Amino acid sequence: MERFWKEDENIGVAVSGGVDSMVLLDKIRRSGCFNQLYVLHVNHQLRDVSREEQEMIQRYCTSYGIELIVYTIPKGTFDLSKSIQHKARKLRYDFFESVAKEKDLSWVLTAHHKDDQMETIFFRLLSNRFTFQPPGMQMIVKGAVTYGKPLLNYSKSELYQYAERERVPFMEDESNEEVKYTRNYIRNEIIAKLDEAKLSKENLLHVAHYIDTAQSLVRQCAMKYSEGIKINSINRTQLKNENHLVQQYVIQSLLSDFLEESISVREVDEIIRVMKTDATHASYSFGEYTLYMAYDHITVRKQEEKNSFLRISLPGKYKFNEYIIQVNYLKSDIIVRNRQEGDVLSTDGHHQKVSRIMKDLKVPIYERDTIPLIVYEGIIIAIGNLKSSNHFMNQHIKISKEY
Repeated sequence: MERFWKEDENIGVAVSGGVDSMVLLDKIRRSGCFNQLYVLHVNHQLRDVSREEQEMIQRYCTSYGIELIVYTIPKGTFDLSKSIQHKARKLRYDFFESVAKEKDLSWVLTAHHKDDQMETIFFRLLSNRFTFQPPGMQMIVKGAVTYGKPLLNYSKSELYQYAERERVPFMEDESNEEVKYTRNYIRNEIIAKLDEAKLSKENLLHVAHYIDTAQSLVRQCAMKYSEGIKINSINRTQLKNENHLVQQYVIQSLLSDFLEESISVREVDEIIRVMKTDATHASYSFGEYTLYMAYDHITVRKQEEKNSFLRISLPGKYKFNEYIIQVNYLKSDIIVRNRQEGDVLSTDGHHQKVSRIMKDLKVPIYERDTIPLIVYEGIIIAIGNLKSSNHFMNQHIKISKEY
């Protein structure tokens, strides 16, 4: 068993009652390597034997003086006409995190083993879920709670052998044989039959290692974009010249800080396809956030309500969208508004359309309606901090962008 915790740490073991988790519990108990050991059990109340499983775990814990903490999910929580796996998993892990906080657990250990790992790799490969995550489970996952999988290098058969040798009690979950669930189908209909076809399922582990190595290389190549990702601005021209895998990684990394749900490979590839064209502008909405391509830059912005009109009657500091307007003196009211069709700025007797000025200065489309136009006595005298006329009032007005 892999051991990556210290003897003075509090440990929680997630125990369902199956052979995997009962063997894990027995191994940790025998090791004595912990300050305080807790058993965390979730009773889903979905099977007739759920109560028996809980009682079996209780007997084991009572025999060895281990504290058992049970979360019983109320009946009726799940809609059994739909898949319950995602909701059940969330409830379990919410419970683990709650106990970890209450009991000051350094680790929550789960009993995932080598066979689980091979099923995970197979599932992620065939569902194209390995591009933006490792193809296999990680032995240690840090987050609100640190999770560990000490049995990840042990096969299921080795766990059965241990349980028989050490007389560890456990109960089989008959639902694991039902092939209506994808993971069960992979386990029972595909992985289990590879040996019959004289194919080594262990090679899945080698494939995962190869992909892990390739992903590490991609991350190294993408390091040059880390600052751009941090400040939310990627150089489009530079990224266009990269390997496709690096392009995927950078786009996904740019979006991951803003999106709660993961972005699909298909969506990323569509962004890359347009990035490589001559299109000067493009945008992609993801909920309340939008990815923009504007000339040579790629950025992500939150959609917020924009100011469109502001009247300034007194000197002072004012905010208009992302701009700060400092007015030190005025005789008449100043009108601050966004652009309108036909707007013109006059400088030295020359008239130029505001839309043309913005285009010439390569102002991104998503910014054009946020830039303040300064209107004094009916005349446009400034376009944000981009360009201004020689009107005397401009010496009393300072416009700056917040970021």
